Amino acid sequence: MHDRSHVILGTGPAGRTLADRLLDHGHDVRMVSRTPKGDLPRRVEHLVGDLADPGFATDAFKDADVGYFCINAPDYHRWAEQFPPIQAGLLRGARAAGIRLVVLENLYAYGPPEGRPLREDLPMAATDTKGRVRAEMTRSLLEGHARGDFSVAIGRASDFVGPRVTDAAFGAAFLPNLVAGRRGSLIGDLDQPHSYHDIRDVAAGLATLGLDPVGDGQIWHLPIDRARTTREWVDGFAAEIGRPAKVMSAGRSMLRVAGLFDRKLRSLTDTLYQFTEPWVVDDGRFRATFGDRARATPMATTIADTVAWYRQASVPR
Repeated sequence: MHDRSHVILGTGPAGRTLADRLLDHGHDVRMVSRTPKGDLPRRVEHLVGDLADPGFATDAFKDADVGYFCINAPDYHRWAEQFPPIQAGLLRGARAAGIRLVVLENLYAYGPPEGRPLREDLPMAATDTKGRVRAEMTRSLLEGHARGDFSVAIGRASDFVGPRVTDAAFGAAFLPNLVAGRRGSLIGDLDQPHSYHDIRDVAAGLATLGLDPVGDGQIWHLPIDRARTTREWVDGFAAEIGRPAKVMSAGRSMLRVAGLFDRKLRSLTDTLYQFTEPWVVDDGRFRATFGDRARATPMATTIADTVAWYRQASVPR
């Protein structure tokens, strides 16, 4: 017998990996996307619609216990204007449906860490537009929880890596090229420590928050392996593939030039500090609270599984 019904908003790598985990543990899963998807698991109920519409959001949550906010804005260069209306509609729907929410967030709200490890008690001090918008969205979530409009737990993650992850540092612009012996593209300083989140650890952390209300009303850094430099990751991928890595890393000037032709690349300059300064995520609070449910995947396993997935997947290059 299924003990809970879960709604996952978003069918990207986080949503799909979370669905796999919940299905493997015997839960009912409904997935929600903006457009039809033909490759979801057969056991998943699938709804298509606009979550900025509170009526649709309420219908999406109907008869469910927990909703997971894993959807993103459609266009990265318009992230700051597109994302808040989606969350606003979702929250009105959650309030009407009386559902618990688990929200996946990035780390933009902190702003430059100035050498500090990223912990949940850091102020939301971002000065760029995306960071300020993310901070305001977080405040809206926590204030709604405090008022009793809904219950919410927030799980934060850094850059994704792993099977299914294509739109990320170690994604379609990097790994297929390395596998084929071509030059891979990255950004920033490869010798700065940077925390990368295995997408399966993101999913496991979100599922933990969804199944245990002890995390409600709080921000949590999801389970993550210790930070290494980006170059250590590159060397690990090269060793797994079995050939030297050819890598080009773009800095601010190169991104600005490339941004003349690609608005997404231009918008990356706003948060480039994440890749030019130490970017180290501390998940100690999650581990102390949830114990064995917070074990992170070792880097070597992440690398091996990611290369294996890319070798068998049809990924646009």
